[in-house]
Amino acid sequence: MKPLTKKTLVRWFIILAVGTTTLILSYVAILGALQKLYGGPQATISGEAYGFTIGMSKEEVLNKYKLLGESGNIRHVRSDGMEGSPVAFEPKDVKMTPDLKTNHHWIAYRRKFPIWFQDFYFDGEKLTNITTHIRFYETP
Repeated sequence: MKPLTKKTLVRWFIILAVGTTTLILSYVAILGALQKLYGGPQATISGEAYGFTIGMSKEEVLNKYKLLGESGNIRHVRSDGMEGSPVAFEPKDVKMTPDLKTNHHWIAYRRKFPIWFQDFYFDGEKLTNITTHIRFYETP
């Protein structure tokens, strides 16, 4: 068996560095492509999405969200785009508040991957649009 020379060690180090860099860049590129193709906002204006159905009442949407048991972080969104405070911190404590009752845009943060959050839009008391925001990666 021949002893390793400095030249051989340098060559192996370069091969390892290039291979590692290629793997990391490929991983990032694949995640970026998946996020572009399948991630981001997905609007539903008819039918059903993730257990919510267009036409549900505000009370039905809130009860369904509560049954998911994922998060109590559901809020109203004011007309200036600013979010209100969370309704509750635990799913079991979620209840209809005056702000949810009077506002026609809610945002509900979810814990179930890959759903990040959902926007619920109402016309009067009826759900007209569900915009689900998807992410294909988990940030540290």
